[in-house]
Amino acid sequence: DYFSVIGQVNNTLCYFGKLTPFVEFKLFQFYCTSYYGCELWSLSNKNIDGFCTTWRKSLRRVWGLPLQTHGVLLPVLSQCLPIMDGICRRSLNFVRSCIRHENFLIRFISLRGVCNGRSRSPLGENVLICADHCNCPVNDLLYGRLFNISNSCVFNSTTGAIPDRASF
Repeated sequence: DYFSVIGQVNNTLCYFGKLTPFVEFKLFQFYCTSYYGCELWSLSNKNIDGFCTTWRKSLRRVWGLPLQTHGVLLPVLSQCLPIMDGICRRSLNFVRSCIRHENFLIRFISLRGVCNGRSRSPLGENVLICADHCNCPVNDLLYGRLFNISNSCVFNSTTGAIPDRASF
């Protein structure tokens, strides 16, 4: 829940507020990005948007940026994945590990949910949402190199003047 993120950010900035923004960002990454269990979240839940918004607002606070700073600039400035991309990556890693699991029953159920169940299965629905978010086919997400896919998704979304604006 994103209220715990707000508390973690407030505590981090309260205790370490006199440090440089770079050190505060490293502490933010260490203490405030522990979204354990996000692999099992339903990515269609409306609270995911609130969580991502809270994370972006927190990142602006850590860097001391104005509230009007566009969210697209934050990953470029921080040199990290956007929060939704990180959640999708973790969710897809979980699905891929289930599909490749040594236990036949786990493999069968996860493949059935992803390949046949799609939107009726929590696993299949998350894969579809991630495929839509990254704008790539489901098979590429399940069987391709996930690091390359998520990075190309980020780099494709930050074309044009965005890196120039961030460096400015």
